[in-house]
Amino acid sequence: MKKRPLRFARNILALLAVVGLAVWASLPFLVSTDTVRVAIERELGRVAGMTVELGGPTRVALFPRQVATLSDVRFSVPGVEVPVLSVETLTVDIKGRSLLGGRPVFTAFGLTRPHFQPLVGSAGRIDWIKSAGRVGQRLEAQAAGQELPGTEPRLGNISIVNGRVTLPAGPSGAEEITAVNATANWRTLADPLSVAGDFIWRGTPANLRLDVAAPVDFMAGTPGALQLDLRSDVANLTFTGQANGGASHHGEGKLAFETPSMRALLQLFGSQITEGRALGKVALESPVKLTGSRLRFEKLAISVNENAGVGALEIAAATGDTVASVTGTLDFRTLDLSAFLGAFIALPRDSEPVVDLKSPALADLRISSKQASFGTLQLANLAATARVSKDAAIFDIGDATAYGGHVQARLQLRTDGASRNAEIILAGQNVDSLQVARDFPLPKVMPVGTGTFSVTLAAPMARWEDMALAATGKVSLEMRPGSMPGLGIKALEKAKANNRYVSMDTSSIGEPFDVASFNAEISAGLATLSKTQIAYPAGNIDLSGIISYDSGSLALTATVSGNPPSDPPASSYFFIGGSWDRPFAFPVISGTPELD
Repeated sequence: MKKRPLRFARNILALLAVVGLAVWASLPFLVSTDTVRVAIERELGRVAGMTVELGGPTRVALFPRQVATLSDVRFSVPGVEVPVLSVETLTVDIKGRSLLGGRPVFTAFGLTRPHFQPLVGSAGRIDWIKSAGRVGQRLEAQAAGQELPGTEPRLGNISIVNGRVTLPAGPSGAEEITAVNATANWRTLADPLSVAGDFIWRGTPANLRLDVAAPVDFMAGTPGALQLDLRSDVANLTFTGQANGGASHHGEGKLAFETPSMRALLQLFGSQITEGRALGKVALESPVKLTGSRLRFEKLAISVNENAGVGALEIAAATGDTVASVTGTLDFRTLDLSAFLGAFIALPRDSEPVVDLKSPALADLRISSKQASFGTLQLANLAATARVSKDAAIFDIGDATAYGGHVQARLQLRTDGASRNAEIILAGQNVDSLQVARDFPLPKVMPVGTGTFSVTLAAPMARWEDMALAATGKVSLEMRPGSMPGLGIKALEKAKANNRYVSMDTSSIGEPFDVASFNAEISAGLATLSKTQIAYPAGNIDLSGIISYDSGSLALTATVSGNPPSDPPASSYFFIGGSWDRPFAFPVISGTPELD
């Protein structure tokens, strides 16, 4: 008796299976393609929140799964002629039973060669509300405190093959994002969104991974969990934290960024970078806070051209007519100053040494470094600032140790209409000239010792080489004690006693002096000496005349007086000429001097 109920249950199940198979097999006869086409067109419009037009044939396959294939599909906004989205081929997976009810329920979408053209508002910017269809309607309803009627449509899995996006025309015309191949999972508008895919922008391939916990709330301006991973040949960017979209941006989390060439990245975004600008590898990692258009890096770890540092930085994005700006404080272990300055101005090069003030961003930075270099110049304990505006660039070394002493420097470039002006200020205290000569090709006639110097030069210039001929300014040097190679009272007195030309041996150490004071006015490629005196134990040498730093020649008068001075003072006069490295002297007395 117990077997009868069990046999009956098996028979019922078998009957249901047969009926199910019969219904399944009869679906192609029960479902009209035209009916499915109209239902799909209507339901797609409801899901997308737009008007849908099917320009090509519709094919429905029921085995092994229910799929409708649509051709030439256009999603439009009423009153706008150009479709917001056009798809060459659209496949939609449909729940089988929903076909019988005439209200197909979609579970997946496949878009082949879609073309997205966002609408442009009256201000010339993209109107994302109208371009986003159902999402835009949801955003408008949330802003008004309303709810959309009906249930949220199901979206499910979305795949894109060879898509493209046409952006509105800018200064250089319209541009496109092409070769978009991506997959997205978005069950309903209220569910999380996950996107992964590849695309090409301005000739640069990139890979994107995006996860948003509440995408509609995110676009409406409510912060939520967000993960972003963007990778390309020119830059990699990752962010994990809380963020929101909408008109006012806010975010907080951890960001990592790296680029093998900042110059290439800025050029990709349209910044005009002068050829040769020293913009190389940059990497940073930091907790970040985003408020509006300002991004603040806190506890920043940064590397610029392999120079590692820490600090705090704030970047303000370009808005309207304003350019981007960078402010902050950075501390490096080592720093290449030429690479750092090259980020803002074009430094002297063998070709095209133009004074260029075009900068990709405004800047106000405080820089410190344990060790720094500028070509062959080596500095320690550097404290510097960099300030760049649209018409000026000012770089200050407030203090640094070098060559046994301390140095300060300023480079200031300004534009006034079509003209450019440069100012260079150098100063040093207790600097050893022998150490300087090891790194720089100084003239052999330069004094040797420890001294204090000051150089101030200014010039209207379009090219760095103009500085040599157009600069005006002052140079002062005081050294105590030291020596002047080839020059001394004894050498000049020898020339006087023999009435002969005397070649000044710049390879010799020279006669030691107690103190030397040099002062010169700079103009038109010449240094005019004034108040220049070298004090020896046996007397003083006063120098006057000109030095051509363009040709490296001398034309000086030397006045020698004894120590202590006689009464009335007895002085001897000499002419010093020739070149910096091979000067000569002869006494200014009656008669014809003989060659030595």
